[in-house]
Amino acid sequence: RLAKTIARCREVCILPTCAFIIDLFDQKRNDVEAVLRTATMCAMAGAAIRINVLTRYPGSAIANRFAKKAKFSDLKPRILLDCPGVVTSNSLATEHPSLFPFHATEVPEGDWLLRLRMSHIAQNIIQSFPDDVAEVASSGDHALVELFAKLAMELPIPAEADKPSWKRLERELFRSTVDSCYSEQPPNLIGAVA
Repeated sequence: RLAKTIARCREVCILPTCAFIIDLFDQKRNDVEAVLRTATMCAMAGAAIRINVLTRYPGSAIANRFAKKAKFSDLKPRILLDCPGVVTSNSLATEHPSLFPFHATEVPEGDWLLRLRMSHIAQNIIQSFPDDVAEVASSGDHALVELFAKLAMELPIPAEADKPSWKRLERELFRSTVDSCYSEQPPNLIGAVA
């Protein structure tokens, strides 16, 4: 039904954007896979897609629940936002992280860094290669989670100067990974992740 709605929009020259949210802290692997598969279907149907991560805004019930545990982290703006370094190194957020949701975490960065990186890579790859991603998805129950986790583990977190070429590197790694894993055999990307 969603694909039909996207097609109808495209028929009248409307380019819809379908946005998805992945919770970095508390989302099950099956749910993440479902988000990635749905985003892929939307991209194949002709929609632009956006994969976001759940942000706990100050004053919301969920943010209030974790405000006392909030610690500073600049990883979310460094990885997800195309912004200058002055934004990612917010000195006020260092002192008051609960007031700056993009600069705050209540759990160790290592617990959610893989999902954060996967979200960034998935956005780029699904939008760039929806048909190829759909082919990967058809190969197994957690094929997309495994694929994007593999790519996230292979790519370093870029320095500020490397950001312009980061998306290109993600696309190149995706192409080489898919070409090598899927050329003549069923995919076997990695073991259980996330």
